[in-house]
Amino acid sequence: MSDCIPWPKARNNYGYGLISRHGKTQLAHRWYYQLANGPISNTRVVRHRCDNPPCVNVLHLELGTHKQNMRDRSERGRTFNQYTKENR
Repeated sequence: MSDCIPWPKARNNYGYGLISRHGKTQLAHRWYYQLANGPISNTRVVRHRCDNPPCVNVLHLELGTHKQNMRDRSERGRTFNQYTKENR
């Protein structure tokens, strides 16, 4: 897998990059995915194959369902409180 590209600007409390476009704040990885691949249905989430929340490398991103995303989280032993300033 290629290297992660960490979002260099604002992040939310879970480590995901934030971008403000046209007066609306959105997740940076979701915005980059749309830029590269086109519109995303509101029923889909953009998942990180690299399991690195600030990553915006479109090669590391894939569409999925909320259920798939929660399964990834469980299988990888990741909970939101494990993401701290020390491991960004």
